[in-house]
Amino acid sequence: MRSTAPRVVYLARHGETEANLAHRYAGRAPEGLTRSGRAQVEALSERLAQRSISGIWTSDLNRARESADILAQRLGVGVSVDPRLTELGMGPWEGLTESEVARRYPAEYHLWLEKPDELDMPGRETLAGLAERVTAAVASASEHADRILLVSHVAPTRVAILRTLALPLRFYKQVRVENAECFEIYRALGEVRRSSSSESLRSELLATP
Repeated sequence: MRSTAPRVVYLARHGETEANLAHRYAGRAPEGLTRSGRAQVEALSERLAQRSISGIWTSDLNRARESADILAQRLGVGVSVDPRLTELGMGPWEGLTESEVARRYPAEYHLWLEKPDELDMPGRETLAGLAERVTAAVASASEHADRILLVSHVAPTRVAILRTLALPLRFYKQVRVENAECFEIYRALGEVRRSSSSESLRSELLATP
């Protein structure tokens, strides 16, 4: 008998990097994981071992690919690179810390904190543009016959969650995404959960002041 269970896509953020520790906008930088980051992903692989995941699609950036390789080894599945999952292009902010951006681009940084969906700078990807490509990747994975794990970054994860929940991108900063954290996306149901919880993420976001 064919299963009637709702189709799920898993979406995980890569493990910790040096840029994360320094509060630096890494963007498309080719950095890898820290030792702690690798341990975080190994722990995630143990938690996902019984989820019947059949394949991994990953961002093309080193930190995501390294995370995907660790997960694939434990889960015994293959890895495919999908550039749609790459991190938000930060343009002139790439490589700068949050405090450096605040000093050099005070007006734009304030807008990023208060109304991130309205920030539009030359050379910098908008959240709407990011959401378009990431949503397409999630849709492709949702249509796949097998369970797919997507390995990506903080910005793509946030917009994928908001688009699935049909919430505006102005909620971007309210979506908490830790290193090596995984989410369950039920696209057909418009539902997202943290893989560590049975609670709907919608309730969490709407309850945030």
